[in-house]
Formats: sequence, structure tokens, C-alpha cells
Amino acid sequence: MTKGIQMTEVAIAMPKTTFQAHPVQGLTCFHHYKDAHNKIVAIDMLYTSLESLVTQTTIELGTNRTSVDINGKPADDFTRRKVADHVKYFNYYGNFHMNSKANYTSDIGLASSAAAFACIAGCMDKLLGLDYDEIQLSRAARAGSFSASSAVPGGVSLVQSRMFAYAEQVLAPDDLADLEIVIAVAPYQKNHHNFYTEADSSPNLKWASTQAQPTATRMINALKRGNIDDLAHYAEDHVMLNYLVLQTGRSHCLLWKPDSIKAMTIVRDSRSRGNPVFYSMNTGGNVFAYCFGESVSKEMQEAFGAENINYLVTCVGGSMKEVKEA
Repeated sequence: MTKGIQMTEVAIAMPKTTFQAHPVQGLTCFHHYKDAHNKIVAIDMLYTSLESLVTQTTIELGTNRTSVDINGKPADDFTRRKVADHVKYFNYYGNFHMNSKANYTSDIGLASSAAAFACIAGCMDKLLGLDYDEIQLSRAARAGSFSASSAVPGGVSLVQSRMFAYAEQVLAPDDLADLEIVIAVAPYQKNHHNFYTEADSSPNLKWASTQAQPTATRMINALKRGNIDDLAHYAEDHVMLNYLVLQTGRSHCLLWKPDSIKAMTIVRDSRSRGNPVFYSMNTGGNVFAYCFGESVSKEMQEAFGAENINYLVTCVGGSMKEVKEA
């Protein structure tokens, strides 16, 4: 009698990996490209990584169909196309599944997309064996979202206004160990609105761009010296320049919320009493209070709480990294 052959099912693991990154806050946020095709911005951009806010993104290659999930739900068509285009940047044209999740709310001006696109670059580099260095990873992340380039190195990083730009860490988290950032959350739903188009239509763009150009270099020097007066002057003036442009574009966007005004006023009042604190803002209504010293951070949290302003607290975050399975 011939002995039968017993078939055993073998599970074939598809290439899969997970990276995590922190979103970044634009100390010199400004929406204008001098070369839109190559994503060359008009001014040098300075970003701060936000440690307490974490995005984890998993990509699996070779799936039966392409799918993109954000926090456990299918992404909208706009986001799915952007993710697919970024994956194609790495010359991969097969199906894939991406699942990205964050411990904070997305699309409220906290740069969740920046962290996710940085993670995509890390995942694709790992899965395809590209062996990119940090500069190459930053450039690859930038192809998906400009600010994603800074989520790669973390710390406080600079993206210069030039061709093939990448983010370079200029201050490490340890250099700013006494800094806590209290984020007054005043959500503004962008709904994929194109703020570069708004900036281009503003009659104030050219003048504001010229005024904003040296801000990044001045802020780096002030951060290294710990000069709070200079930091407050450069950061808060830059906020006004950025919003002057965005709120005078063709749609006349009203980006500030009542809580935005309250938070800015609280920060300025605190600094007038001698506390080392200043604010910065990205596009939207959130106010990022940079507090030097635990007591200043605590005072800011209490003041925001007294005005019923929701807030988050973070220090300066580190670089993007792979998340190993337990």
C-alpha cells in the first residue's frame, strides 16, 4: 500500500514593518513655494519635534489589494491617493496595505500627516532594502509632505530653501531638556484646503516673505543663547506674518479661534511678569506655548485650564525609528 503524502499548510509572511515618528511644529511655518514643482520653499523652515505625540505606521507589501487605514478606519480617497503616490516614489508599483494610528487627533493642525509620511519613507526603505541614510530618508519623506522631512531627524531641525532640501537637526532634545511645550488645542478642520494657493493670492505675500526670510537663522541663534526676548520677538512676529498672508488670501480664511486669542494673551501676560515663555503657531488655531522651566509649564497649564482651553503637554522629541515586534 502506498503511503499517502500529508499536505501541510504553510503560512507565507508578506514583507511588513512598522515605524514611528513624532509630528513637528513649524517655528517658521510659511506657505509659499518659490518652485512648486520641486517643493522649494521661499524661506528656511525650522521645526520642533513633539515627543508626547506619536504616530505609528505599518506597511505590508504584496497584499491582494491596496488599502489605507487611518486610526482603524479606511482613509478618504484624497489621502489614499497621496499615500499611493508616495509609495510609488520608491519605485514600488504592487499592492500594499498601510495602517497608521496616532495617540492624538488628526487633521486639527498637529501635523499628523508629516509624521505618517516620514514613517512611510522609513517602512519603504526597510522593506525594499534601500539602505538610505538620514539625509536620503528626509528627502524621501519630503516627497510626501514637506514638513515630513523634519519628522525624520527630530529635535529642532532646519530645512533650507534650496533644491533637494532635507532636514538637519540643529538642536538635540537634550539641548532643550528644560523646555516643555504646552499646546492650547483650538481645532481648525483644514479638510485638505490648499493654503499654498491662499498664500499665493494674498497681496501681502511678497513683503511678508522678505520679512520672514531671516527668521530661522535668528531663532536658532536665540535658542542656543537662551535669549527669551529675542525668541519671543522672532517667533511671535513670524506668526503674525504667516497669518497676515493666509487670512488675506482669496478665501479670507479666519483661522484663529476664540481660544487661540485667549492662549496668545495668556502667554504674553505671563512673559510680561518675567516668565521665560513665548508662543508659536502652525496653520490653524492651535497655540504652542514654549515654556522654559517646569514651573512656567505648570502655570501655563493652570491658566489654560482656568479658561477651559484644552491642552497637551510635550517636550522636544527624538528621531523616527523602527518599532520592533515584541
